[in-house]
Amino acid sequence: MKKRRARTRTVTRTVRRSASRARGFMPKVQSFFKPMAAGAGGGEIGELVTNMVAPQYAQIGGYAGAYLAAGVKGVLGKVALDLIKGRGLGINLGLGQNTPVEVSV
Repeated sequence: MKKRRARTRTVTRTVRRSASRARGFMPKVQSFFKPMAAGAGGGEIGELVTNMVAPQYAQIGGYAGAYLAAGVKGVLGKVALDLIKGRGLGINLGLGQNTPVEVSV
């Protein structure tokens, strides 16, 4: 015969969530810029590695590294870094001359 278990009461507790929830402006800024910084770094590493293997595809490899590191926000960070460095986008789509697309501010 099975042994009977004693009934135990479960106590419901309210969880205070406001203390653990991120508040204010800074967490939103961090969640926006953190993937961009990760993508810029991943893009630079990807560009470096691709440049060692196939130099003609270095910039495309940089964008691929940025995407692998942080997704679409990472690619945007890599584009912003390239524009700040003054390299332009440098994407040749086979539409004529191989001149980098530059944005002047």
